[in-house]
Amino acid sequence: MITKRTTQIFTFLSHCRARWLPLFAVCVTAVTIAQDSDTITASVDSYLSSKMIGHIRSVETAVFNEYWSEADSLIKCLRQENVAGPLIFLLSAARLEAEMFASEDNSRENEFKALLDSAQAGFEYKLQTTRDSAALYYFLGSCKANRALWESKFGSIFKAIKQGVNAKNDFQRGLALDSSLYDLHAGLGAYRYWKSAKSGILRWTGIISDERSAGIEEVRLAIDSAAISSEGAKSALIWILMNEKEYREAVALAAELHERFPGGTTFLWPLAECYRKLNMYNLALETYLQIRERLLLQPGNQINLIKVDYEVLLLARTLEDDSTIQVVAAGFDEYSSDTPRKTRRKLSGKYRALNRL
Repeated sequence: MITKRTTQIFTFLSHCRARWLPLFAVCVTAVTIAQDSDTITASVDSYLSSKMIGHIRSVETAVFNEYWSEADSLIKCLRQENVAGPLIFLLSAARLEAEMFASEDNSRENEFKALLDSAQAGFEYKLQTTRDSAALYYFLGSCKANRALWESKFGSIFKAIKQGVNAKNDFQRGLALDSSLYDLHAGLGAYRYWKSAKSGILRWTGIISDERSAGIEEVRLAIDSAAISSEGAKSALIWILMNEKEYREAVALAAELHERFPGGTTFLWPLAECYRKLNMYNLALETYLQIRERLLLQPGNQINLIKVDYEVLLLARTLEDDSTIQVVAAGFDEYSSDTPRKTRRKLSGKYRALNRL
């Protein structure tokens, strides 16, 4: 039977899958692993030192910049310092998930799942052997959130629903124990907003309550007060603002985060889309071309190349920019023959448009 709660999770995860799933996965990396030293000392008996928190923030920066080798080296340093246990497993899993989403490549599925299994088992053991802790429930919920996001992207939406419900419940348990752990509000606020925003007629008829405003307030609270997850909350807010058609504020946030993390494409995608929605076509084209240039350095990422080339084609036609159209056509000829049949089917409309050049 499909319950009200199942419907809420389904609408939330379906939106994640379509729009800001990769972004949320990176946010989980940042939000989940690190807390400020005072919070950790109070909640997990000095589970993290200030030195380790510095290391973790460095990993966060590397992941947002898509510097995967640098992130791996930083994690290796933590292991060499005998910092083992579930936090390291979760950090490794979230970093790997971020790369899989960015590259649209699921070839390391087994490694990812094994890391999450180890992390989840470790947090469950700590909760069984120590007193209840808001931070531990947060870590445990984040294991399930990462798994839900992976399932919604590469696996089963119904498994994603189950894991999403479990993650939300753990986050709520943590908040009940410690309402001052503001990092919890980032994920819960995004959940409340999207399950309401995407519920359509179910919201209008009152079957699902409208918590959009409450969700936005909760995300903003995390931006203002969270120990380390303010950047992650800003990431989530970008897509919320876009859904609310508040494109100018979304542009400001995306530009701010891209300036802080200039190595990746995570914040260029929403920035380009917002420029297009604002009819700022030259800026949109310039931003999509930046994305395209970076994708060309990642062999095998045809899914995102097709997506960006299609957007560049539409904008170049609007601007009557024939030289850019020729660049797109030449580039498509180079990678189209290597594009898997599955990818061609998945992006059939965009692929056909490019193939006609």
